[in-house]
Amino acid sequence: MGRSPAGRWCRRSVDHVHSHIQFSGDDARSTKTALDAHQEGLGVCRDFAHLAICFCRCLNIPARYCTGYVGYTGVHPQSGAD
Repeated sequence: MGRSPAGRWCRRSVDHVHSHIQFSGDDARSTKTALDAHQEGLGVCRDFAHLAICFCRCLNIPARYCTGYVGYTGVHPQSGAD
């Protein structure tokens, strides 16, 4: 995240999220907001990301979230794609 002031604030935001949210797959829901995750102290990967991005944006640090899901599609990885 770099040595810039923004990079340090971003790192602090991520560290805060990791120290205040506990992973819990049973608490996943599509309607959960960053505030919900913060107040509940529970969440899944998406909730960790949403909260960290929320903190960065509040600090005027540009941040985005991109998601995808690749299930067991039966498609084998291409050689050299590691």
